Amino acid sequence: MIDAKVLARSFTYNSVKLPDPDPRMTPEEVKAIYSHQYPELTTAAITGPEASGDQLQYSFVRAIGTKGCALTEATSEMDVLTMCAHICTLSVRTPGGAHAWTSNEAKQNPR
Repeated sequence: MIDAKVLARSFTYNSVKLPDPDPRMTPEEVKAIYSHQYPELTTAAITGPEASGDQLQYSFVRAIGTKGCALTEATSEMDVLTMCAHICTLSVRTPGGAHAWTSNEAKQNPR
């Protein structure tokens, strides 16, 4: 005979275990509840459920970055540092003689 049982849910965010506030709530509703404590959850994705022992594990994965740049926590730190280094070393001259300072020039010529 097959036994059916309801598995408890657990939620994690940024390696922090978050208790299930109400098993009747959807994962989206749980995310909305915790977004008051963690505002960055408002744009987070929900992964799971993954069975882990006698629990269903959901994870909130936040999106990081700015407009036009979709970075996730899965992006390696080295990729981000490399991208920032490229941005900081760009020097752009615009018509009329205006100059956008690189990080090195800004240090040598503070305004």
